[in-house]
Amino acid sequence: MQPESVMDYVNRLKDTKLACGKTLMELTTYKGVALWWFADVAFYYYLFSQEYADQCREAGLGRKIGANGLFRALVRRVYYISDYLFAVIAYLVLLRFNRIKQVRSLRPEDKVILITGEDIEWRTFYTGDRVEPVLSDQFFHAIIRKLNETGKYRIVSTFPLRCPYIPSIRVIINKCKYWDVLHVPFNLFFRCRIGEERSKAKHHFRKVWELLKDDKTLVSLLDLPEDPDREIRKKIKNYFAYDRPEYVFAEFAKFISMAEVMLESIRPAVIVIEDEYSVFERALIVAAKKKNVPCVAIQHGVIHELHKGYIYQTGEISPDLSVKAPLVPTADVTAVYGQYHKELLTQAGGYPENAVVITGQPRYDRMTDLDRESVRSKLIEEWRLDPSKKIVLWTTQCHGISDAENKLNFHAVFDSISAIGDVQLIIKQHPGEPERYDTMIREHLEGYSIDAHIVAKDADTLGLLAVSDLVLLLNSTTGLEAVALQKPLIVMNLGGQPDIVNYVQEGVACGVYRPEDIKPTIEQLLRDDSCLARNREEFIRKYLYRVDGKAAERVVALIEECIETGGVRVARRQRA
Repeated sequence: MQPESVMDYVNRLKDTKLACGKTLMELTTYKGVALWWFADVAFYYYLFSQEYADQCREAGLGRKIGANGLFRALVRRVYYISDYLFAVIAYLVLLRFNRIKQVRSLRPEDKVILITGEDIEWRTFYTGDRVEPVLSDQFFHAIIRKLNETGKYRIVSTFPLRCPYIPSIRVIINKCKYWDVLHVPFNLFFRCRIGEERSKAKHHFRKVWELLKDDKTLVSLLDLPEDPDREIRKKIKNYFAYDRPEYVFAEFAKFISMAEVMLESIRPAVIVIEDEYSVFERALIVAAKKKNVPCVAIQHGVIHELHKGYIYQTGEISPDLSVKAPLVPTADVTAVYGQYHKELLTQAGGYPENAVVITGQPRYDRMTDLDRESVRSKLIEEWRLDPSKKIVLWTTQCHGISDAENKLNFHAVFDSISAIGDVQLIIKQHPGEPERYDTMIREHLEGYSIDAHIVAKDADTLGLLAVSDLVLLLNSTTGLEAVALQKPLIVMNLGGQPDIVNYVQEGVACGVYRPEDIKPTIEQLLRDDSCLARNREEFIRKYLYRVDGKAAERVVALIEECIETGGVRVARRQRA
């Protein structure tokens, strides 16, 4: 299915009145909150992506779970017990590093700022004011520095343990050891009563499922003409916890309850959110509204007209940003990169005008004073690169496309680099890519004698961009960064889908849609990228506002405004 048809289908699925007399939106509402919005984004990408199906097929999980009720029940029981286990682990780690006392010492007068410090953002990266790289949260680093300079706030970070759990626990330990920010795992706030509340929610949604499973209208919605093998139907059943949606939606209710406990304990003056459409952050927003705590969201990555996490139908977001069903839980204000993103959210995404503010991306502040020569020397040494050769950086997004398209991409890129001969290829995988794709890349590389280097998934992307001579990608945020750093850009889209980000349309990238065009395009841009260079400044103004090293200052000003006004926007002017 095409992205547009998937989005239309998901909207139709949730909004159609079923034979039972209610919509899925109504049926999945619990305690006044439309829990459908907790599933909506993941559900959309789940239908669109082949990744989950591939993983289940490889692991044989579908057969095991579908065929063995005992195994299914055991998995669920272990999962439920894990909540208690992870709460204990979180407590013990904090106790080991004397952080429990710090948590208990938090007071309202401390003006606590709670940030969502995702595991994936914890990494080593280069900044302009240090010769050696720093270990920190790359998304919030610049904001934290500016907040600390004020001397007025106490910063607390939180994020739940995520599978695979061992690396996630390792991140928590590292944050406790090396970070001056108090990091508190979200799991710490699980309570026995929350387990009981989840059981009640499970029983509630079990009754909902009894209404749904034989609903003739729902069955007809799942039987699509373009889906003769009923793959969509299978995916939907798998998504709802193997024919049991009560488990999925009960988990959403659990997260909201945990978020309420956390806010009662930490008592933040404001919450600053990185990924406002994920389950964890949605729960924070709902709890914050209940506790009258203002929320600031910062644009997470590239936003486009088919981004399900940001684009909503008219009326789905309340003008006063209420989280009462059937409305989407959104932050009090969302800070975006540039004018394009504000117009997209307010004109096509359903956001109120005064709920979106242009600040630029704080993570890009370090671009202005990054010592590129110093970084280049360090990375050349670290990765044993040849300084006499041009560097082509390929940032992959294997997890967002099919295996067939990945294999086509591998052969096309490796064939092209092999034919050019005098360049070296750096392969930087997306941090979220499973290990299976690393194996796939290495297997396809074996047949080539090219100068290729697969760097760590958590390697500093901005540093790699700074030393590269050309960037190759599909549709990632890396394209924005490449343009800001004045790098020639190639959008390689061999899958036949439309480009979902406007890099080619805006004239800052060359689009390649056939394997045979990759080699000549690389050669041409390495010789002369003037055709792209003349469009970069206008692109930066439109999509990044200003890359002036002051985006963090603008975000901090927005945070302070929300603290002062309780989230009610009184300043509606563009931030200078």
